[in-house]
Amino acid sequence: MNNYGGPGGLGSGNGSSIDVVDLVNDVIVGPPILVDQAPAALAIHPDGSRLYVANYVDGNPGTGTVQVIDTINNSVIDTISGFSGPFDIAITPDGTRAYVTNFGSNNFYPFGTTVGVIDLATNNLIDTINLHSIQPSSIAITPDNRFAYVTNYNTLYSDASFSELIAGAGTVNIIDLSTHDVLAQTIEVDQSPAGIAISSDGRYAYVTNYTSNTVNVIALADVEIINAQGCQTQNRFLMEVDLINKLTWSVSGETPVSYSIYRDLALTDLIATIPATTQPLEYLDHNVEPNVIYTYYLVANGSNDVQSGPVIIVVNKSC
Repeated sequence: MNNYGGPGGLGSGNGSSIDVVDLVNDVIVGPPILVDQAPAALAIHPDGSRLYVANYVDGNPGTGTVQVIDTINNSVIDTISGFSGPFDIAITPDGTRAYVTNFGSNNFYPFGTTVGVIDLATNNLIDTINLHSIQPSSIAITPDNRFAYVTNYNTLYSDASFSELIAGAGTVNIIDLSTHDVLAQTIEVDQSPAGIAISSDGRYAYVTNYTSNTVNVIALADVEIINAQGCQTQNRFLMEVDLINKLTWSVSGETPVSYSIYRDLALTDLIATIPATTQPLEYLDHNVEPNVIYTYYLVANGSNDVQSGPVIIVVNKSC
């Protein structure tokens, strides 16, 4: 249990300890574990050997830390620095990575826009993912280890007097954990989304919204594109040759509504939408240029406007 600090105690953001609770008897056991200022979130490694604590500190760029606690003797064994107002932490089901939201200053400026990535084998900060969204607050990882869903609080003071908070549109970003690319799809939720949790079957995400006093339920894509490949063929006519890039794929899981094919990773240059009822699942791109390597981005469109992550198909060979 992290002690962030609040009214009647040390004051908000001034706590610096972790308590251990015996869940059988519901009592605090042993002395508090001392950590850096304002422990905001914690996560236990899947093997139970380590506890990772995100310490907000003062919210300024680079001052936040993540500390590693040995759960056998409840001692701090490592400190990872370089975070900016870390507010939540999630560990992948395979135990190889931790993802930390950089919320930014508690005075709401400078606000954060990134998620830090920790290699749990070395306890090093190895990557920083820019969401280009305001105040990443909470993060949850799908049970299949493929995606992280990040809430963006987007609630700022109206002026330098810090007298009035203005809540903008809340959003959720999706990170492809295999590439650390941020998917083009942004999910709109209610105002000031502060927390997110994903069901154990990976079908739904639940988002708490502080200003709106609501909980949004997001249906996650339960579909996986498999066996995606591309090759080049041709149709020969009397006076010309039509070069054709042929894309084929299959699907695992629920059947989507349709498939969309894009020319760019940002998923802005749409070239085709294929109904899921089409058999075989293929797309023919006619009149392509010779001796050019083409790259396509294929997504499955589920119900409730939920998309799968893009699958990259490179055409660099003949059929």
